[in-house]
Amino acid sequence: MSDARFAEHLVAQRAARFGVRKIIAELKQHAVDEAQLAVLSAQLRESELARARAVWQKKYGSAPKTPAERARQMRFLAMRGFEADTLHPLFKNNL
Repeated sequence: MSDARFAEHLVAQRAARFGVRKIIAELKQHAVDEAQLAVLSAQLRESELARARAVWQKKYGSAPKTPAERARQMRFLAMRGFEADTLHPLFKNNL
């Protein structure tokens, strides 16, 4: 399997559950070419908000009622590799 094909396969597997930071970090561990990383990163960033919303919806399903609950939900998504630039608009718009 070529490196490009491996990278695309890994992204396809992980995209539904993880954010761009986590996926790119895993690709770097596998020594994927920097040019390929840039292309894949751009593709992932295009769908980051929708993917974060889908992961959140599956896990929680309802808007947080307290600031502590909001922080917990944001930490969960951050641990999944979603960036703060994605999380703040997601929670600001009340999902």
